[in-house]
Amino acid sequence: MLLGYVVSGLRSLHQGGIRVIGQVGLVLVMLGGSLVGAQVEGLRFFEEKIRPLLSENCFECHGPEKQKAGLRLDGRGFVLKGGENGPAIVVGNPGESLLIEAVSYRSSDLEMPPKRKLGKRQVEDLTRWVAMGAPWPVEKGAAANNQKPGQEFRVTEEDRSYWAFRPLREGGEKHFDEIIESVLREKELVANPVASREVLVRRAYYALIGLPPTFAEVRAFVEDPDPEAFSKLVDRLLAMPEYGERWGRHWLDVVRFAQSNGYERDDEKPNAWRYRDYVISSFNQDKPYNRFVMEQIAGDELPDGGDEGWIATGFHRLGVWDDEPDDKRAAEFDGQDDILKTTTETFLGLTVGCARCHDHMFDPISQRNYYELLSFFRNVKPYNKPGGDTIRKTGSGEALVVTERGNKPIETHILIRGNAGRPGDRVEPHFPEILGGGSPAVTATPHSVGRRRAFASWVVRRENPLTARVMVNRLWHGHFGRGIVATPNDFGKAGSPPSNVALLDWLAREFMTHGWSIKHLHRVIMNSRAWQRSSAGNGGNETIDPGNLHHWRANLRRLESEAIRDSILKSSGALNSERGGRGFFPALAGEVVAGASKPGRNWQWSLPEQQRRRSVYAFVKRTMLYPFFEIFDYTNTEGSLGVRPTTTVAPQALLLLNSEFVAENAGRLAEKALAQPDPVSSVFRMVLSRNPTEEEHRLGSSFLTSQEKEQERQVRRISFRPDFPPALFNDYQKSLPAGRFLRGPDTGWEYHKGKWTGGYEGIVNAERDWPAYALYGVSSGDVMVSGRFLLDGITERSSVLLRARPGGGVFDGYSVLLDKGRGEIAILRHQGEKITTLSKRAFHEFRRELDIAITLQGGSILVSYGSKEPLKALDPDPIGGEGRVGVSAWGGEVSIDELTIVADGRTYGVAEIDYAKSRFSDPEQLDPQAVLPGWSSYGGNWSSRENMISVAREKGPKLLWEAAGVLGDGDSLKAEVRIEEGSIAGLLLNVREPKTGADNWIGYEVSLYLDEGKLVVGTHNNNWVQRAEAPAALKRGEWHWLEARTTGNRLQVFLDNRPEPYIDHMMEQPLAAGLAGLRTWGAQVHYRNVHVSRGGEKVTWAAPEAGGRQEDKTLLIHADREATIRQRALAQLCSLLLNLNEFVYID
Repeated sequence: MLLGYVVSGLRSLHQGGIRVIGQVGLVLVMLGGSLVGAQVEGLRFFEEKIRPLLSENCFECHGPEKQKAGLRLDGRGFVLKGGENGPAIVVGNPGESLLIEAVSYRSSDLEMPPKRKLGKRQVEDLTRWVAMGAPWPVEKGAAANNQKPGQEFRVTEEDRSYWAFRPLREGGEKHFDEIIESVLREKELVANPVASREVLVRRAYYALIGLPPTFAEVRAFVEDPDPEAFSKLVDRLLAMPEYGERWGRHWLDVVRFAQSNGYERDDEKPNAWRYRDYVISSFNQDKPYNRFVMEQIAGDELPDGGDEGWIATGFHRLGVWDDEPDDKRAAEFDGQDDILKTTTETFLGLTVGCARCHDHMFDPISQRNYYELLSFFRNVKPYNKPGGDTIRKTGSGEALVVTERGNKPIETHILIRGNAGRPGDRVEPHFPEILGGGSPAVTATPHSVGRRRAFASWVVRRENPLTARVMVNRLWHGHFGRGIVATPNDFGKAGSPPSNVALLDWLAREFMTHGWSIKHLHRVIMNSRAWQRSSAGNGGNETIDPGNLHHWRANLRRLESEAIRDSILKSSGALNSERGGRGFFPALAGEVVAGASKPGRNWQWSLPEQQRRRSVYAFVKRTMLYPFFEIFDYTNTEGSLGVRPTTTVAPQALLLLNSEFVAENAGRLAEKALAQPDPVSSVFRMVLSRNPTEEEHRLGSSFLTSQEKEQERQVRRISFRPDFPPALFNDYQKSLPAGRFLRGPDTGWEYHKGKWTGGYEGIVNAERDWPAYALYGVSSGDVMVSGRFLLDGITERSSVLLRARPGGGVFDGYSVLLDKGRGEIAILRHQGEKITTLSKRAFHEFRRELDIAITLQGGSILVSYGSKEPLKALDPDPIGGEGRVGVSAWGGEVSIDELTIVADGRTYGVAEIDYAKSRFSDPEQLDPQAVLPGWSSYGGNWSSRENMISVAREKGPKLLWEAAGVLGDGDSLKAEVRIEEGSIAGLLLNVREPKTGADNWIGYEVSLYLDEGKLVVGTHNNNWVQRAEAPAALKRGEWHWLEARTTGNRLQVFLDNRPEPYIDHMMEQPLAAGLAGLRTWGAQVHYRNVHVSRGGEKVTWAAPEAGGRQEDKTLLIHADREATIRQRALAQLCSLLLNLNEFVYID
């Protein structure tokens, strides 16, 4: 219904910004780089995987000198032609390719190579290559360097005159805008005007920190009369820690960052995350780029490298590693090849790795050059399983680092055809002739030969024509969506030529002249006319320059996967700003985990709060990418990636409309908007940082009305869906919360994993007869259960549990089984692990909704369903006592409408649940304010239980203790505080003029900052000013005593009953006396033992006794049904807005 509404109503609002991505709205612009990226990736795969494989195993019998059976394999044309048995491959179809059949040893009549079968991974590589379309470079051979076949390699004048190998051009332009505008005049292109301020502020936020501005931030910038407002905005964004997270993530693409090894086991690379944190910190510090390069290549060899230098060398350890290679000698050189090709592509923009088996086919890099460069890294110890060779203790903990095999160099030989078993001439370190040649001056260190430092120094010398060009091109790509050279990792002849060499060289000179400062270049680029142009189309310009190579407009660009996810969290107010560390594991659906050979191995469960951190901190496992990232074209972790592809596929729209992640955040947005006078406008402000147009507001309101009618039919429905594969790795199965096995209502139900058995090779299996189940929070002996049940098309069975008492993965009690697979309804008795069928009957009408009423009284069970004769059972030895009603499902979802439980004469309307806000209370406690007598709340959902006060996560709610009266000089407020989620919570003193709103009051605040490990003191005067702070050992989920005391102009803060104050702050002007209270910021917090000390007397708050409350039996679920309906409808509108081009595109 939602999609239909979008297509029929909102699609027309092009100017209003309502355009839905995917197939339900405007077709997105496909960036030109995606095709180039795919071609480059294919050729890279061939040169790195296939050519060495063919050279080592096939050319001896099927090469230029010998062609057994008429088959030659040293050229794509030869492979397609084949030999006596026909073509060797069918492009794109490995299953029909003779080559794949031969290397797979499927037939005893066709086994190649005949002496030794290729390894499993080599066969997989060949299969993948054929499926990719058998990419193979254009066969220019030696002619690429104006040489004849067989001629000795030499660098020609034509090679030297190639733009990338020439020195930087000197020009007289004061700013690169002059260069661009000169070209525009020459091409008769008309430059677009400057974009609106609303567009510029959004563009700047995404460019530098990867997060959207708030509505207030947009308005503040738009209304700022300062002519320097934009420059100041850029400076402010560059100073934010989020900047390093944004641009550090760009860099991690280039260095093939991942936290696992790849291949079948894909074990973790321990402490690889320290390298990620080093990168983020380096960008935030604006570390000079030449130093940044030196540290990553040879930080351990720098005299002032320190711990940071060691951590930086983790760069060399990030590649794919085969822990069970077919040929250990070849695997060692594969590892060193990974280091060399990643280093040269990253810092020099050259595909040196293509010269491993032969002279480079396009660039003036010989095979000798390759091994001379490899000798700089030859002493590096191969990566191995975690141990002394890869781990070093630093001041901040263990780090993944590079180590060498002593300070005596190991010999390096040219490997004939790249074959590790055929060493040729010995070579020494030498720089390629095309880049000046020469041999390095090397000084050994106590632990290394010192060659890497010599190489790094050569890379960053100002005379090197590539290093600065490559980096400024990466920065340009990050800002404009396309580099001046569209292939950032390949400045060679196989790459794309630059669109404007003069522009590239101006930027490179500016970069080096200003101390290799990346932040300086950001400022130069973003304050330019080119960067600030609008992205509007121009028919005349598009005829001349359809690809916008000459920058007459800004490019339309979709956000990357991480920025989309982070923006959703930021918009909903759920983004966790915690930084650094190992990272978090995104929650994976069961079908995703099921795809692994050992489902869940080396994956873990992170707390929900952790899962709301920025995407740069998501754990990166090579063989198990988070689907949200993968669908939106996440990076390839196998090798250095200069350009991410940008695809437009239907699953992207479906994911943004239907994913659990989006639904959760849409619900948060809806809950916040519902509290505002105009929810539609509020949603637009939170999601799109602007007000809706009149037409958008009308359509949004109309959409809400239609959705409320739809939700009214759904509000009494609850659903349970199993979300686990039938087999899981044992450690992962243990780590998952029970609620992940059976997905259902968040409130009022207790979940159990069911029974799992096995353990062979660490794998446990779910038992079909004991699936995951949920128990409702009311215990009773006799019970009646009724509802309308609907089993999903793939659901095999579902059960209603009665008088169930859990014990591990099983339970004692009874169940009514709806078994669609066997076509029957059965009444079962469960005791221990024994299941007894008491009664059953054939039934096959599970495809439609089924009204069921179940009565359990003593040992008698009666099941009424539809118009059929009731099914009865009598247990001669009934399981007595009390238990709970529950639900289980296997294979698929079960939905229940109007689920009602009558337990011991009391009726529970279970389906009337507001999943976000439902609470359990006595029937008499219908007034939510009654739970906190003596207090006044200013925002937030405060509640009490016994003598504990709790608050849900919101920004800046306050609770003032009016009954305690005004505190004066020498008085104090003390309480125990426990932070469950979020970071900030504390106490208020001297509060006056309170109003709802984060900063709308006057007084002192003393708070725990859990994530930052500190105590903070500040004042509010309808704003926030921090006055003092002190480090503190704080732990999530643990109680901390916090006390605040004022004496004159002194404010003292005590923690965990330590006699000395953590903070002893002197105020210039003390605040007047006022109320005491509690306050949090974006945190779920509990308080207990709250008390004030006034004049030597202690006054403790205690909750009033709840008369007549009985344990468990009087629990009822209350919900404002009308508000629930509206909130769910509003969540649908939020999902829609999150799916718009305007949200997922920068412009």
